[in-house]
Amino acid sequence: MKKTFKLLALALCPVLFAVACDKEIDVVNNEESTELQASRVITLVYPSDPETKVSFAEDGKTAWEAGDEILIHGQKIGHSGEEYYSRVVTLSAGDISVDGKTATFTLESIVADKSWGRTGYKANLFAAYPASAVKSVSDGTSWYYSTGFDTNDILLLGGCNDTSVNDGNTFTFMHLSGVLSFVVSGDFDSYEFSGNAGTEVLGYDVFSARVDQQTTFGDKNAIPYSGSGGGIGCSGAKTTLTGSLVADGSTVNHIFFPGGVNLSSGFTLKFLKGGVEQKRVGTNTAKNIAMGKYLKLGDVTSHLYTYVPPATHNASHPAIAGATDLSATASANCYIVDGGVASNAEKVFKFKAYKGNSTTNVGTINNVVVLWETYNNETSVTTNSIIAQVDYDKQSENDFYEIAFKMPETLHAGNAVIAAKDKNDEILWSWHIWVPETTVEDVDASDICNATAMDRNLGALRVTETGTDVVATIESFGLMYQWGRKDPFPGAKRVNSSTLALVAGASFSLKDQSLAEWSDIEHVAGTMTLEESIKNPTVFGNNSGGDWDEAATADRWSKSTKTIYDPCPPGYRVMKRESSSVLWNTTNIATAATSAGLTWESSQTGHWFKIVDGVNVLTFPLAGYIDDSVVTTVPYLSYIGDRAAVYAAYLSGGTDPYHLNIREDKTDYHKAGSTSCARGCSIRCVVEY
Repeated sequence: MKKTFKLLALALCPVLFAVACDKEIDVVNNEESTELQASRVITLVYPSDPETKVSFAEDGKTAWEAGDEILIHGQKIGHSGEEYYSRVVTLSAGDISVDGKTATFTLESIVADKSWGRTGYKANLFAAYPASAVKSVSDGTSWYYSTGFDTNDILLLGGCNDTSVNDGNTFTFMHLSGVLSFVVSGDFDSYEFSGNAGTEVLGYDVFSARVDQQTTFGDKNAIPYSGSGGGIGCSGAKTTLTGSLVADGSTVNHIFFPGGVNLSSGFTLKFLKGGVEQKRVGTNTAKNIAMGKYLKLGDVTSHLYTYVPPATHNASHPAIAGATDLSATASANCYIVDGGVASNAEKVFKFKAYKGNSTTNVGTINNVVVLWETYNNETSVTTNSIIAQVDYDKQSENDFYEIAFKMPETLHAGNAVIAAKDKNDEILWSWHIWVPETTVEDVDASDICNATAMDRNLGALRVTETGTDVVATIESFGLMYQWGRKDPFPGAKRVNSSTLALVAGASFSLKDQSLAEWSDIEHVAGTMTLEESIKNPTVFGNNSGGDWDEAATADRWSKSTKTIYDPCPPGYRVMKRESSSVLWNTTNIATAATSAGLTWESSQTGHWFKIVDGVNVLTFPLAGYIDDSVVTTVPYLSYIGDRAAVYAAYLSGGTDPYHLNIREDKTDYHKAGSTSCARGCSIRCVVEY
């Protein structure tokens, strides 16, 4: 076997050399050692723990490679006669097996560790990779079973032999690092990584690893090694790691954590240029990157954001003091500001930052933004034309947050979503602000659906007009919701269009695998977790005929009470499915209406359907729905102007929600039935009862 090695001490005392060849004096313990072992063929075994997730397929480091330098040492490095206490072996191609998992070569004579009376240890030689990362040996930082590294933001391996096997000629290695990898594109030259808790130890000036062969391989409880005596301990703990990176969008960058790290509150990864932060990315979800484990973030470019420090919150931006409290009677996920009331111009409103219909705080707010705005049609939206300003405040450390928003000088009907974010720019919660063109009225629909209902769909800017030759406007169609989610999606931009209404501030997308990679959660199809849906209110869970929710439960919306995920304003809730009512007849709504002494009308060309009880009229536009089966890059609408699909707060058999299914292509098909939770349908709110 071909091998090369170099001696770490070249200048030797002739007298000492003569002694070393015969008998060594341990200057530390002042006792003799005759452990100079003859040259022998040894084998290095690359880590093969079946539990390991560390893999460097991207850059080739999955096994031993030619040029790898491994430090092998016995007793304390730095003794007199140190050339016999350590060797640096440089592997050649001829030393390495075909699969790269072993390397075999001849090791020159070396002084082994006597273990100084220790029991239960089967190793007397120890190894470290890469040799260049080991702290200068002249100060005795590696001895016995400890190895000190002063370069540790690289892949570190530690190993030792087993004197009970092949006379100690086989060395088994283990990973000493946890690894995070990412790809990024941008004008960056370095990174800065920190744990959100602020106390996580991510690295060291000197990282000491204590690896030995005892009952089981690797004294892992002593990695990192922080003790003293029998080897140097870790020193210079770091809570922030920095390094250079390649930001070309294809090169895989790595961050190594000697000894691994538990990021209990998630992490923040900043990207810098010339020492100045440009962008960042992060998560509040706990991540554990143990030794031998690998967290792959993939390409994080699309998740980058610009960090904006918290603004100064005072009475002028906007005037929170004196603002009208929309949550005075109850908190909710939606609040109405009448766009048809001129006195609302430049008026300031506020609401408590609670999770929907609850008194649970959303968490620590660091920023509040207008996430998106729409006019419910195909008109380009001017940013901040529906909501002019948004801000937040907190009266005391133990008090709740309040979110305030200011209306523009010129009111514009539409819908908007306000999002509260944490310090990593992740969304904690979001709220729908509904600015209808005309005042929302209640309709006594007790003989129609056993409730008092709104005169329009949730998010509609005006009532759907009906009559001979009357065509419903797109602005009367309203917004779309997946069953059990609190956040809306825009409806169509025009009648007979399959495209969402235009928005400002955000784009909408289908759930895909890239989001699954980023959140480090396994997914099926395009489903989401509840947590993901809250953090990503513009992402549509795409799952044909199924549920967007991976852990679907029947209590997202409830037929018995208003839940924290109910999308209706204070005092209203998602309509129940009253099986005895006309509207929720499962055979034919029109026939049931006639039998109950009510009248009904519909118009396929006018895109509307209505039931009349004397002076009370309940009208439904044929707003269609967002399809859960069409695979495109963005949510796709179907049957706009031809069908009405309205969810009820009821799951049939605990799996499929009931909805109104009004089809003008088949007038005998006006009836209630079950459908997919992943479909995006209209909502008709009713007064809570």
